[in-house]
Amino acid sequence: MDYITQMRVLANFLVSIGVLITEKDIVTQLCIGLPQDYMSITTSISAHLPLPSFFETRSLLLNSEAKLKSFSSITTDTSQASFYTPKQPSSGPTHGYRGRGGR
Repeated sequence: MDYITQMRVLANFLVSIGVLITEKDIVTQLCIGLPQDYMSITTSISAHLPLPSFFETRSLLLNSEAKLKSFSSITTDTSQASFYTPKQPSSGPTHGYRGRGGR
């Protein structure tokens, strides 16, 4: 069972035993309980006035999760790519040139 479903099941259980749980409570707890990878989306959700519904929040979180998974599936090795410089053809004769002044 995923985190969002667990939150919904727990909220339904609490309601069934008489605990007053609002949709705002569920959305807030969903955002608080997510790892730091989701910080940008949870900040965005928390900034909505009024807070989005549980189902809107669920949709936003699932879309964000899909994007995170697609980013992490890119497995190119960039550890040495920043040191690679393609050799450029020379733009003219440079033999014998020693720079500024002197021979």
